[in-house]
Amino acid sequence: MNRRLRDVVEISQSMFVGSYDGLRKNRKIETESFMMAATFTCTNIRREDLLEGNEINMCKAMDQLFQRMRDEGKLNT
Repeated sequence: MNRRLRDVVEISQSMFVGSYDGLRKNRKIETESFMMAATFTCTNIRREDLLEGNEINMCKAMDQLFQRMRDEGKLNT
């Protein structure tokens, strides 16, 4: 299985079960892979939640997403 497909499957599995903390690994993945997993799981992640570029650091991306959710009152931590 190629890396991109493996990334999409792993991310999708975590999103399906709501395990977003499990995504906070310090690894880089392609932005499109992350967005594809978000689409598959109907997860409300916007492109502007992610850093610019072709690759994202999962730890930083999750921090940004959690901050937006806190700002919108959707996350209580």
